[in-house]
Amino acid sequence: MAIGLVNRFSESFDTERYDAITGFLDLHGNPPDGLIFQSSGHLEGVFQVFAVWESREHFDRFREERLIPAMVEAVGAEAVAQMPDAVYIEASIHDYVVP
Repeated sequence: MAIGLVNRFSESFDTERYDAITGFLDLHGNPPDGLIFQSSGHLEGVFQVFAVWESREHFDRFREERLIPAMVEAVGAEAVAQMPDAVYIEASIHDYVVP
């Protein structure tokens, strides 16, 4: 089953940190298996990432194999340990549009 993922970071997390992390990930050139959609930006005063994955297993594999190592490389293990956990939402996807 597909899942939605919302991660709301602290006020100190910004686009510079996000770009540093995604620079190690190369999401546009090498998108992870199972990722359907991802967006990021400021909403309600904090930086957030919203993503939809084919399954929780796809995200968990990406998180362990690519995301955590990239985060540690970009911002350090101590900063990663202080980041909030994501909120997961089960999703039944009927349709989506990518222009």
